[in-house]
Amino acid sequence: MNILVLGSGGREHAIAWALQKSPKTDVLYVAPGNGGTAEIAENVDLDIADSEALLSFVAERKIGLVVIGPEAPLVDGVADVLRAAGVPVFGPNADGAQLEGSKAYSKEFMMANTQWRTVEMYCDLAHIDVPEEGEQAVRELPLRVIVPAFMTQELQEAFYIGFLLYIPFLLIDVVVSSTLMSMGMIMLPPSMISTPFKLLLFVSVNGWQVLFSTLVQSVN
Repeated sequence: MNILVLGSGGREHAIAWALQKSPKTDVLYVAPGNGGTAEIAENVDLDIADSEALLSFVAERKIGLVVIGPEAPLVDGVADVLRAAGVPVFGPNADGAQLEGSKAYSKEFMMANTQWRTVEMYCDLAHIDVPEEGEQAVRELPLRVIVPAFMTQELQEAFYIGFLLYIPFLLIDVVVSSTLMSMGMIMLPPSMISTPFKLLLFVSVNGWQVLFSTLVQSVN
């Protein structure tokens, strides 16, 4: 597969360094690249904000994957243009990139997805007077309250979901351990009894993907 990495910083150098190690990588291009990427890939003089030039290069070099590193082209919608043309892209769309590109947008997003009781808790921890609940009051809250409140709520939701998933395995542990004890058999620690089932479930449903998807869906 021919791969194109967009960007010229250390982040893109690290990405290119990892990609060139893959046996699936045939030719690796970096646009515009830097001195470091020149040693492990082919630097290309391309304007990464010019979607038409990128599409032309992708078609000409038969690029199978485009990896976009910098924030600016993502915010400008370069990933959207490439995807619309059927080009596989690693990078968020323009709306998603706003979370990094605009602190005001990020603040609005986090507040829209944070319960007021969590905000009140962090106002208290930060020794800030809790404002009356309302849109204008929310906008005036400092980021040192909004960011941890948002993160705490997302972690809480992930914990609740994980706990619900664990209940069936807890029942297995209790039932099996009780049965073994009644039969006078050697006991394993109860938490180990359902471990094979847990591992099997984790592998069979691609556990990491489920975990991250759960977090993303809880935000949406």
